[in-house]
Amino acid sequence: MKVMVVADLHITFRNVITREDSVRVLRVLPDLARRGRAHAILVAGDTFDARRPTHEEVRAVVRAIRDLAETAPVVVIPGNHDADQPGRGVWDLLADVAPEGVTVCTGPEIVDLRSHGRALPLVIATLPYGDVSEGAAAGSDAVGVMLGLAARCAAEAPDVPAVLVAHCEVEGAIPGVENRLLQTGSMLQRSSLAMVDYVRAIVLGHVHKRQLLLERPLAFYAGSPVCRRHDEASDPHGVGWLSVSLDNDEVSIDYEDIPGRRWSTICVGLRPEDAQGLAQAVLEASGAGIERGDVVRVMVTASREVSVPVDAVTDALRKLGVAQVAVERVVPEGDRAPLRLPEVGKAADPTEALVHYLAAVRPDMPDEERDYVLQLHRALSSNEGGAALEAAAG
Repeated sequence: MKVMVVADLHITFRNVITREDSVRVLRVLPDLARRGRAHAILVAGDTFDARRPTHEEVRAVVRAIRDLAETAPVVVIPGNHDADQPGRGVWDLLADVAPEGVTVCTGPEIVDLRSHGRALPLVIATLPYGDVSEGAAAGSDAVGVMLGLAARCAAEAPDVPAVLVAHCEVEGAIPGVENRLLQTGSMLQRSSLAMVDYVRAIVLGHVHKRQLLLERPLAFYAGSPVCRRHDEASDPHGVGWLSVSLDNDEVSIDYEDIPGRRWSTICVGLRPEDAQGLAQAVLEASGAGIERGDVVRVMVTASREVSVPVDAVTDALRKLGVAQVAVERVVPEGDRAPLRLPEVGKAADPTEALVHYLAAVRPDMPDEERDYVLQLHRALSSNEGGAALEAAAG
């Protein structure tokens, strides 16, 4: 029996690049399910990128999930990006109007696929992000919820294989760029997952980098099907294929890559006397490696007093058909201003502290990237924020 696993789609139409990539991956997924002859499909959270998706984004996702359900029953859980309050919001609405063959679980539930139209001998236990993070924040045992779900599977369907799907961060996982800067209260211990021994597999969303965490029970991240940032460009992107034997306890995971847009980085140095020739230097450094439709980041190593001709570089690359260009200055080590630690440490609000920190170490950080980092750090308390920033600066 083959189960297709999709996680961390982060569908968004906020600009031309993300719209094209979102439309492409939503079109590809139903084809993958049909060609792979999926018996069931699990969507492990963060389907949307914005907590308040647009009507157009919601319609596109519902259409794709409906197309997936033509091949196999679909079980969906929300992630931390999917609602204003984890596990609530838009997915509660979608749960009420879910197409036939689609089950949206906004809380811990048991989905017995034997009772669905295809009578599939498989039980799915669900644990959305909100139930993990809120449980951990309150000091309760989130793993206890997993154990309770596993016990229910054993009691209600003792002879049927069970799979748990959750959206959370696990201790020891190799993080992607989306949570490289901090750890949140929703983290689960890897050793605790080994206690959930009745289920055959634990399917995880939240970390964008695909990886195997445990072999028994089989615990893994499927990773994100689409690259959203240059930092993720070197990682493979696609879906997971979980194989569950009906004859014995064997399970295995394979991955299928989804070809996508190329994200390229060009690194050049700039001296004051070479400013006018930077655009040509960038083209020469790129060689024949730039293709139409690429997203290109140009890292220019230049001292603070040198003016970087951003427009000239952008125009030169646009003429090659590049879809998007970002030019970033890298200040040489010896030319960097000292960190304003007093301002960082005295800030009462952790977000304010981080603003001072970023102004010192990344003065040229793009607005979109800075806002993303600030959003992550709002999860910290004031004391934790000040301590974390001082430790990072030291």
